[in-house]
Amino acid sequence: MSRCSFYIRLLIGASLIAGCDQDIFENRCRQLFNSFYIVKWEDGKTFYLNNSCDLSNNNSNGGGMIEGTVKEIGSNSRYVFIKRMPLFSGEPEDWILIDKENHTLIGPFSSLDSNFRKKLEGVKLINANEAWNNLR
Repeated sequence: MSRCSFYIRLLIGASLIAGCDQDIFENRCRQLFNSFYIVKWEDGKTFYLNNSCDLSNNNSNGGGMIEGTVKEIGSNSRYVFIKRMPLFSGEPEDWILIDKENHTLIGPFSSLDSNFRKKLEGVKLINANEAWNNLR
């Protein structure tokens, strides 16, 4: 094989790898809790909750496990609180909880729900990007 042929094959191989939308180093996925992961979308500012780092497993509607994007996150000893923007435009932001004891999702809840507000008392909320950076 000539030297030129080798470099052409190397260039083609590198371009094929670069063209793939695969996150082989899992730079867009960080574990939040147990089998719950925060996945950063390609735009670098949109975040989803998913049950794996596999971006193709982002639910059939594209909104991950909460059918929307993650806006804020907080937690206490019992719950992880996730403020989400639902996928469907016109719907208001609401809340999804991860029950840490049962490893299940609960909700959505309105910010106006008094029972929900009691659970949220004393919880420090941070935006999704800050939470992402803290999960390193």
